[in-house]
Amino acid sequence: MVERAGKLLAYTDRCHGVQEGLALGQGVVGEPAGLENLLARQQCHGSVLKLAEQNDFIAGLVGWVDLASEKCEEQLSEFVKHPKFVGVRPMIQDIADPEWMLRDELAPVFHALVARGLRFDALVKPPHLDALLTLLQRYPELPVVIDHGGKPDIAGSAFAP
Repeated sequence: MVERAGKLLAYTDRCHGVQEGLALGQGVVGEPAGLENLLARQQCHGSVLKLAEQNDFIAGLVGWVDLASEKCEEQLSEFVKHPKFVGVRPMIQDIADPEWMLRDELAPVFHALVARGLRFDALVKPPHLDALLTLLQRYPELPVVIDHGGKPDIAGSAFAP
């Protein structure tokens, strides 16, 4: 979750506790509680989208979709009906193949993101950055946020001169 100009941007991969946080006036989004299956995530999308519609301080929602699913474009079509749905945040950091995002079968999804005006929040780690650069070159019109700066190895002195 990100605060932007006094408004919150919620991530549905971290939606457990949204209602509790709103009830307390905190706007805090907690860690996921068993959100490993698509149904739970879709239910979360629905509940957070509903909360976004009811609360002006929520600026937008970045959601999770299974980019490899045959139903991904259909899901995107449903989610974009909500004006506060602004993009997707797949958990690429957990995928062992650093070039997974470059698979040909994912091209229609990236085209759909561009066509729908959605952004791609790249939750990646350093081994994924070369592939992410290639992806950005393939889709220069796709707005991308590199979450957590690509999670550099700060403890391992990745920033040391």
